[in-house]
Amino acid sequence: MLKRIATLAALVGLLVAALLAPTAAFAGSGSPAGNNGTVKIAEDGDFDTPSNDPHVGCTFTVEWYGFDKGSDIISTVSFEMQAPTADVALTVTGDTTVFVGGDDNSGGGSAAGLDGREPYTLAFKGAAHPQQGYHIKMTINTPGSNGADKKSKVFWVTGCAETVTPAPKMTMTKTVADSNDADTLASQGEVLTYSFSVTNTGNVPLTNVKITDAMIPALANGAVCAATLAVGATTTCPGMAPATHVVTAAEVAAGKVLNTATTTGTPPSGANVTAQATAKITSYAPPVVTPPGDTVTPAPSISLTKAVADSDDADSLASQDETLTYSFSVTNTGNVALTNVTLTDAMIPALANGALCVADLAVGATTTCPALPAATHLVSAADAAHGTVDNTATVTGTSPAGTHVSDQDSATITTVAPVVTPDPTPAPAPFTWDWTYADPSCSALTVVYPSNIPDGQANDVNVRILTHKGEVTLNFHNNEGFWGGTTLFDFLSHPKWPAGVTSYSVVWTQVGGTNYHWQGNVKCLIKDDGNPATADAPVGVTTVSGWRSSTVTVRKGQTVSADTVSVSQAGDQDLVLQVLRAGSARGASTWQDVKTVATDGDTAKVTFGRQLRKGTFKYRLVVAGSDTVTGAATKSFTVKVK
Repeated sequence: MLKRIATLAALVGLLVAALLAPTAAFAGSGSPAGNNGTVKIAEDGDFDTPSNDPHVGCTFTVEWYGFDKGSDIISTVSFEMQAPTADVALTVTGDTTVFVGGDDNSGGGSAAGLDGREPYTLAFKGAAHPQQGYHIKMTINTPGSNGADKKSKVFWVTGCAETVTPAPKMTMTKTVADSNDADTLASQGEVLTYSFSVTNTGNVPLTNVKITDAMIPALANGAVCAATLAVGATTTCPGMAPATHVVTAAEVAAGKVLNTATTTGTPPSGANVTAQATAKITSYAPPVVTPPGDTVTPAPSISLTKAVADSDDADSLASQDETLTYSFSVTNTGNVALTNVTLTDAMIPALANGALCVADLAVGATTTCPALPAATHLVSAADAAHGTVDNTATVTGTSPAGTHVSDQDSATITTVAPVVTPDPTPAPAPFTWDWTYADPSCSALTVVYPSNIPDGQANDVNVRILTHKGEVTLNFHNNEGFWGGTTLFDFLSHPKWPAGVTSYSVVWTQVGGTNYHWQGNVKCLIKDDGNPATADAPVGVTTVSGWRSSTVTVRKGQTVSADTVSVSQAGDQDLVLQVLRAGSARGASTWQDVKTVATDGDTAKVTFGRQLRKGTFKYRLVVAGSDTVTGAATKSFTVKVK
């Protein structure tokens, strides 16, 4: 296991029962010089001994340890994509400013030195690396603390699906045609036929697409247009019953037949989506011949029908930068002639302030305004994003008596979003031979291979071990291919592991494909579980060094000079300070826990508070044993207070 350096926080002064009183020396000027702060990245919910995790999920935790004390010690957190996923869009959820100056910079890298903890969730839009996921660089900038302001970590995020927010949406266009009498007007008793076009303009498929039209009996309660409608697909509802309507006398009298339909679709989740469309046709009644001498009450009326067509690309959809052309049909549906018939359309610059359609329009006459300027509109990016282009025009006319009559009509066309061609994926970063791997444990060496390691390199590993029987080198070789990703090389299962070994040290490792070689001394024991049918597990030998075993004498009210200690292979076990307390008249003295001591990754001081009671006191440091480490206890350190 990795060597860890223990930082002993300030001891409290001795109490009557050999406990220690609080010391004021720890705060303020007692903070060691320099910024010992470290930043750790851990899996979400991982609150064990702090350590960096190079591969985490979409939600993870960032932890700050050992930063300086101060009200202005605030970290700014930023994330950015790295090659080979540098082109992916990144969204970060979590606080980007974190206060980390609550206490002195002791205990860095351990629970006691924790200055801040903040969860973050990353979302991505773009493809992940097929083996590693998304490559991220996190930068922590903490101005005002001693030492370097910026600290960076580069890591991989895996198991994240590309984020797509469901946005169901649909549009509908509706048209009307009269019977084949060549006048394009609705007369009493004439049959009108309606047609529909429904488009899925969202990003999720729709099911149970229906059309409801109160004017058409077959559609009054809703009729299925399509069972499913894929993203971007358009249907004309071919299986639906004919949508027809017989023109009534009231509609003829009104001068037009207006009909609105509603379409509904069901997305995979959430509420249904709807869209509406209206079709209009001008109605007309033959002029009534008035007998001589009878008086006719003037009843001026006008009707407008507006249509839209896209360019001749055969898709009937409006695309960005495509030109739409609008046409108009104006009918005098009253019983008096009209003059100065004018058309206004705010979306079309040439018609925005009104343009003359025709100077005179006789009773019952229809015009398509041939003298109007071209009525065109260029589809914008906003139009395409909206899903439809909706445009309303107004026509006005003047009767012989000077009264004005008007009518409005709208034309709607469905848009199609432009196809965005993603930028080509940048070439991956060149392979480097200087990549490293984690230190070995007593049981195995774990290697995380780079995703771009050349073929033929990741097939050989050597581990040198010193045993009480002599030196042995374990060679792991892949004869059938290459290793990749995270690979564990177990020592005790190797065929050349020497039988009968009870103690050993891992001293050197070599991994094919890198210039890096690890060298150190991981001391281990084989722990006998007492069951000959099961394999015995190796444990790390814990050592504590640098702790004094001498005797010092101080006066009451003085402090003891500081120590520096280091801990090797403590595993997940805490370093505990104990004091020897005298028993009763017949009882033996016992070691009693005073406090848990935080550990750091470098050297740290063991400081003592002011000694407030006379007497002789013995202290020691203890690491408990576990399934993975032996544990250790130091000799006693004696303090005599006069």
